[in-house]
Amino acid sequence: MRKPIPTISAIVYPEEKLRFIGKKLADPRLSEYRKKEYIRRFVGEHCAICHEVPTKIAHYDMGGISLVEKYCDKCIEKIKVA
Repeated sequence: MRKPIPTISAIVYPEEKLRFIGKKLADPRLSEYRKKEYIRRFVGEHCAICHEVPTKIAHYDMGGISLVEKYCDKCIEKIKVA
């Protein structure tokens, strides 16, 4: 089954949490694994395509079942075009 066109909504994060996660991601001493762990703890999951911090939620109606995926700004454009 092909994915239908999703309903897209923005994810709103508190400003202090955005500053905190931005500081952690910019720290060159942290490994990529630790950075991804911070993202996972902060937002619950990564972008479905590139594993960065998601900013949008896509809701798909799959014929009675809801599929919810999170995407970053860059990757949300890829699913809009597809």
